[in-house]
Amino acid sequence: FSRAAPPRRKYKIEYPTLYAPDTHPNAKEFNSAQRAHQNTLETWAPVMCLMLASGVRAPRVAAAFGATWVAGRAIYGAGYAMKGPKGRVVGFAVATLGGQFPLMFLTAYQGAKMAGLM
Repeated sequence: FSRAAPPRRKYKIEYPTLYAPDTHPNAKEFNSAQRAHQNTLETWAPVMCLMLASGVRAPRVAAAFGATWVAGRAIYGAGYAMKGPKGRVVGFAVATLGGQFPLMFLTAYQGAKMAGLM
């Protein structure tokens, strides 16, 4: 669910240009939407690995944290696209504090438990 494709069409930023040049009249709007999209792609793979690792032993808990991460990233992307960098704070908090960090702790806890450290 990309929030970067509609602004790309709206502001006529052609591929393969990743970001609009500063001289483009809608550079801030487009670049904010594009940055939110890129940032989500940058965090997606680690979160999926954490969900996979923790989901082996606690699939429902891992799925709940994963769903929280997805909801947070949706809020993050919408806020960033509409309000620029300041609009991403709430979504970042939900995705990171409610999804990504709990997945990290759950994975570490399960690993320690499987290693007999707990």
